Amino acid sequence: MKKQAKEKREVHKCDQEKCKYQCFSRSALSRHKNKTHGIKPYKYQSRANRAGDQASQWRNVADRLREISEDDKLSEEKKVLEARIAIEDVDTSELESLKEEMENWRDNMSGTSLENTGKYSEVEEAADSLGSIDVEGKSIDSPDDIESVADELESAADELESVNFPGMY
Repeated sequence: MKKQAKEKREVHKCDQEKCKYQCFSRSALSRHKNKTHGIKPYKYQSRANRAGDQASQWRNVADRLREISEDDKLSEEKKVLEARIAIEDVDTSELESLKEEMENWRDNMSGTSLENTGKYSEVEEAADSLGSIDVEGKSIDSPDDIESVADELESAADELESVNFPGMY
């Protein structure tokens, strides 16, 4: 049974250039990045700040998409190509990290006396809200899609910023 559990573990890889470090936990990867590459881990920032940073990144991509859509100098094909390149910059790693944190917190409280508390409800609500945000899989096939994808990213950013993250106590 234990062997099967280990095989299902997710492997986390360092995203820094020419680094081949791999591990099974986000915390080990964070420590590696801090010590080896000097990258300060996000865990030193509040969840709300991390969500705000992620939302800001999505808004920047949405703004870039709108610039592309409004650029009269670009042909329709060039607009679609530029927009496809722009949406490749949509990063969901922080959303996934926050969602995982809230789900783990909720799961750790499940089945205990904490399951019937206000804190559990707050954590569950945050986990559900994060789980409902979808920014992946956006495709742009025509110039008409550019504005709608920008609106979807803006809406997702608003949803992320509206998540109420519970405090530790």
